[in-house]
Amino acid sequence: MKNKEVLEQLLRGFGFKELMIAIMLLLVSCFIYFSQQQQSAINETSFALSANLFAQTSAEVHLQWLREGKPKQLNWRSKTVFVNSHGWPESIAANKNGLNCALLWQGLLDTDMLINNEPIQVKVLGDINGRDSGCLYYLPEQSGFEYWAKTGLIKQRLIDKTL
Repeated sequence: MKNKEVLEQLLRGFGFKELMIAIMLLLVSCFIYFSQQQQSAINETSFALSANLFAQTSAEVHLQWLREGKPKQLNWRSKTVFVNSHGWPESIAANKNGLNCALLWQGLLDTDMLINNEPIQVKVLGDINGRDSGCLYYLPEQSGFEYWAKTGLIKQRLIDKTL
């Protein structure tokens, strides 16, 4: 009889330990899932702020271009900024070869192409008729924005897996 009672107690204790381990694993999994969701929201917000700053600084360059009589390049915040014929920034480099998206981001925002240690991706865009070119800055599978050099247009864009 005693052996049976000991075995029952052992089995009850063993089931309780397994249940506690399963609950702990479930809680840890939930914590990881929700922290990743929060990180995504933090990245989205940080990226939106960077897009607004990019729009503001490109508008400042355009305004200075108008004030200085529409030169081909400007000295802006101790940098040489090359502008197109419409006055919008195209490059911040000594040897300008058209739109240079990566240098433009780094030069206008004075920062590396990172949002919360996540690299920002860049893609050069061209319109259907080839009259304008643009840059797409984005975080993969999150959000991004387009910058069109001819008009200075900044346009928010959702990014999917196919990009």
